[in-house]
Amino acid sequence: MDGHPSSDFCEDCVNGKLTWVPHTCPVMHAEVPLQQVYSDVHGPVSTRSWWGNVYWVSFIDDYSCFPAVYFIRNKSDVFGVFKQYRVWAENMTGCRISVLCDNKGGEYTLTKLDRYLAEAGIHHEHLIQDTPQQLGIMECLNRTLDEGITTLLSQSRLSHAWWEDATLHFLYRKIQLPSSITAPNTPPNTPYDLFYGKKGSFEHLQPFGCLVYVHLQKDQCRAFQLHVLQCILIGYPTDYKGWHFWDPVAHKEVISNSTVFHKSVFPHWQPGLSLAVPETVLCWIMSCPVNDSIESEEVAVDAAPPPDAFDVMGDVSMSPGDICIPILNAMECVFSMATKLEPRSLKEALKCLDAAEWVGATLKEIDAHLQNGTWEPAQLPPGRHTIGSQWVFKIKRMPEGLIKKYKGWLVAQGFSQVPCDKTQGLPFAS
Repeated sequence: MDGHPSSDFCEDCVNGKLTWVPHTCPVMHAEVPLQQVYSDVHGPVSTRSWWGNVYWVSFIDDYSCFPAVYFIRNKSDVFGVFKQYRVWAENMTGCRISVLCDNKGGEYTLTKLDRYLAEAGIHHEHLIQDTPQQLGIMECLNRTLDEGITTLLSQSRLSHAWWEDATLHFLYRKIQLPSSITAPNTPPNTPYDLFYGKKGSFEHLQPFGCLVYVHLQKDQCRAFQLHVLQCILIGYPTDYKGWHFWDPVAHKEVISNSTVFHKSVFPHWQPGLSLAVPETVLCWIMSCPVNDSIESEEVAVDAAPPPDAFDVMGDVSMSPGDICIPILNAMECVFSMATKLEPRSLKEALKCLDAAEWVGATLKEIDAHLQNGTWEPAQLPPGRHTIGSQWVFKIKRMPEGLIKKYKGWLVAQGFSQVPCDKTQGLPFAS
């Protein structure tokens, strides 16, 4: 209809054909470090890490693509983590954060976070709902981390509880490799080089979960004993000049720089030996030579297995890559590991990495006693003494070994009761 004031606009067409705006426009990247920082929270992870965390908070600098990851137990910890990241990043680069971009999750809409950003002069941006493309660089990082963690755990055959250490190990290698965004830049052209303004070193990079011989000082070993400790590489500490190892026999961390790496041997390559291995079996596994040739389909094993290893097997067929472990050693390994993870007192529980879970278990136990009316306040009769109590803690696990729940029992020390005279009508006196 010519001459109609709305002849160039069809509202019905807009109502029926309006679609999302395509995300094909060229992205404008930051020109200096920390000019724009992206952040996101990933989790909860189905398996709690060895250190008790189930989330990770990631920050990535748009200019250098340098990622930083922090591990937390609750989403409410994001605010404190961002303050740590800001202080560290600004001290390392000499620049200030100008813009913080996130997906507008509940942890990023806190009033105290908005107030903190306003006082610091940091502009806060949120992506539009259901448009993850606006946070594409962070989505790519989460996918890369997930794939990298899975690859390292598969290579090392460590338990999924080590995903936190695998994440840090993977990131440490990723920041020193060029990416599709940083490669076109003139040298330096890796996230590490662009973020720190200097070249990084590749000499100390080693395979995650490989066998390591750690030097023992004279005061740590007796005369004529081996001067090395067989450990597993789990990462690179930021506060020490060395490597981070795990002693699977003593179940403790070791940090050292006097080491020899056996890069082709992974002590936990056999499924089922994820956290702890009996010492005799571990030594036999580590003594097995590994054939690095890709063309070879078989691995020659010249080392003899532990004594009595095959006595209980009967006529069971085994492939060349199988390892036979005595059932008694395996049971001893499982019970030993379970016992060391469970505190034996309330004081010890409060010092554990998963203290929050143990506190929750004790509160549930006390609440159950109060609801059931287990006790009533009373005056202690003259000449009588109270019976003591003790906390018993236990980790309930699912069939596949994952933690199902933490359980605590408050039990009376019945052994302190004194038998009474039967004529009094009571079997015991307190």
